[in-house]
Amino acid sequence: MPRSRAGCPTRAKDVSYVMTTTGGDRLLKATLPTTEAPATCEPVKPTTTPGKPALEASWFPKGTSDRAAYRCDSYYAYTGGHTLCAWRQDEDWISSNKTATRN
Repeated sequence: MPRSRAGCPTRAKDVSYVMTTTGGDRLLKATLPTTEAPATCEPVKPTTTPGKPALEASWFPKGTSDRAAYRCDSYYAYTGGHTLCAWRQDEDWISSNKTATRN
């Protein structure tokens, strides 16, 4: 299935997205064609403690960091039914860019 950079399938519907222009913080909410997380997402390691999203939006659920179940590229995410909620923190964006420039 084709996907966007955040691991969100390109066939997703009702996509809401907010970002900062001065860093890597992002929020994403989308309706997926299935109830499963995108294939590119991996389960969050039990030793990982995701940080809270730095951004807020009226459409993005509160308390998301407690529900993080997946890592989709540099995003933390969880699914609820057909809904995918994902967020990225500036620190993760910086880290992923450093890794990309080394390769």
